[in-house]
Amino acid sequence: MDFFCSSKDSFIEPRDLLERTLQLRNMKPEDLKLRETVIFSFIPEITKSLNKQLGVVEAEGFPLLREKFYNPPSPLYPFSIFGSAVGAPYAVMLMEQLIVLGAKNFYFIGFCGGIGKEVRIGDLIIPTEVVREEGTSYHYFPGHVKVEGDGQLVEQVQNITGQLGRRAITGPLWTTDALYRETMVKIERFRERGVLGVDMETSAVYAIAKYRRVKAVALHVVSDLVGREKWQTSFGWKALIDSSKMACNILIKACQESA
Repeated sequence: MDFFCSSKDSFIEPRDLLERTLQLRNMKPEDLKLRETVIFSFIPEITKSLNKQLGVVEAEGFPLLREKFYNPPSPLYPFSIFGSAVGAPYAVMLMEQLIVLGAKNFYFIGFCGGIGKEVRIGDLIIPTEVVREEGTSYHYFPGHVKVEGDGQLVEQVQNITGQLGRRAITGPLWTTDALYRETMVKIERFRERGVLGVDMETSAVYAIAKYRRVKAVALHVVSDLVGREKWQTSFGWKALIDSSKMACNILIKACQESA
């Protein structure tokens, strides 16, 4: 079934839901003071780490649906921090509302499973394009449309990574809704096509950025390796923790340049 509809007229627009939920709190959109540049994390531990590093008091966050966004108090960090639960549909709902509030530059940070033969745990991946195997993006673009990271932001993040003494791998990523249906047949097929890793959000958020004409790039830390003889994980490993901290520092510097 083809889910795409070319009509631009949605029954519920992002602003509608935003204004209704804010009315319940006696607030207006302008009260939220979202900044134009946003670090958007899919990992709660990374969001907490960013807040701690940048001196954010989490109790002072601004509410948005079931989440909060945070504005670092120092003028050295003129961007907002936002965290979301795992998965494309909810990430897109939140991103749509952030765009209504004025966000224009999105820097996503998350974990991905490594697929490429040369990919190792702790590697940093910047997806330049994404295989769309989640459902959300198909309500924004038909299947033949390619979704990509913003070229300027991809180059920026790659350059900063090099300046900080690390290497980021660029190339295709695969986004899926079905964690438990990453079959060996699919993994091998995508590996042969040069796909570097797999996650659950990037193709959808790249699609929304394209649709709404804002900029987006993702920086993923390889947390596990799929398609090997055994599933190799690194949750809690020093390599993952160190690379996550490096990824945060990279995006902080990128946001400082863009804001």
